[in-house]
Amino acid sequence: MMTGLFKPVKKPVIRHLSSPGGDIGPQRPQYAAKTAPCTAACPSAGDIRGWLTAVADAEANARTPEQALRSAWEKIAARNPFPAVCGRVCPADCEGACPREAKDGTVAIRAFERYLGDFALEHGLAAASPAAPRGDIAVAGAGPAALSCAYQLARRGWRVTVFDAAAPGGFLRSLPELPSEILDREIARITALGVTLRPESPPGEVAFTDTGGTLAKLPHVIAEGRLAAESIDAAARGLSPDKRDAVPRVAVDRIKTSWYVDAPRHPEILNEADAVAEAHRCFACGICMGCGNCWMYCANGCFEKTPKGNRFKLKIDLCHGCSRCAEECPSGYIDMQ
Repeated sequence: MMTGLFKPVKKPVIRHLSSPGGDIGPQRPQYAAKTAPCTAACPSAGDIRGWLTAVADAEANARTPEQALRSAWEKIAARNPFPAVCGRVCPADCEGACPREAKDGTVAIRAFERYLGDFALEHGLAAASPAAPRGDIAVAGAGPAALSCAYQLARRGWRVTVFDAAAPGGFLRSLPELPSEILDREIARITALGVTLRPESPPGEVAFTDTGGTLAKLPHVIAEGRLAAESIDAAARGLSPDKRDAVPRVAVDRIKTSWYVDAPRHPEILNEADAVAEAHRCFACGICMGCGNCWMYCANGCFEKTPKGNRFKLKIDLCHGCSRCAEECPSGYIDMQ
């Protein structure tokens, strides 16, 4: 449970059990996790809220800050092999969607990603070992899309050869704000999975061809490579690409910004303390962060406190449909259905 995230209740809430029966409404509360606006805005980042809450919620999950940072990096690296790169040059569409902008500035997601990326390089964190060998695949071009594709294929056990006469990295090589050392080290993490870089044109048929891209489209080309790898791997196994039903995005008007404490933004994250503080600024849009409003405002005792870190248990049989819990949920997690 994140501490210091919400403002204290300004007046005591009188909790008592009302008489059985006497339904106020036909609907009942339901826990419904939703996609956060930041995640919906970026095709390559995955669960941004998950990175941040992994760090902010470290104590409740019985983790040290370093363990939480490792967990957050693993969440990023599952979808994007370039967190240290994107943390420096990404257009950060995720920040443009952050509801905290209306309060005291967006969560510094790009700076947080940069810190995690640099943390991983400093600590020598590596992607999970490849699966059992599957076969050989050729990829044409060595831009971010192709390298993303090669990375995801290698993680699934494919032996990948990337052909490109130019230096690997594509248009990323031309960005003055991106140190070549950072790019080289993240590419080295890809080749450590068994990906071979060949400075020449492909000799024949390839599984994926990098069509290039621009900085504004960086998250999209990284996602393009990942999705291509997933399709290639699924087709080789005689399966259809895994299609998951999209989790609905939480409506911004469901986020009650006044319930969150004011907290200064960290435009640069220089150390672990900065990272933890910035992670605590996340509103956790669309999930439970243990504020306790549902428990405090329920007159029928429908919400039961559970051990630390497990939030609350919903006892639906006691509910009479007043909808107060959903109305007072700051993050839009509770729906009435």
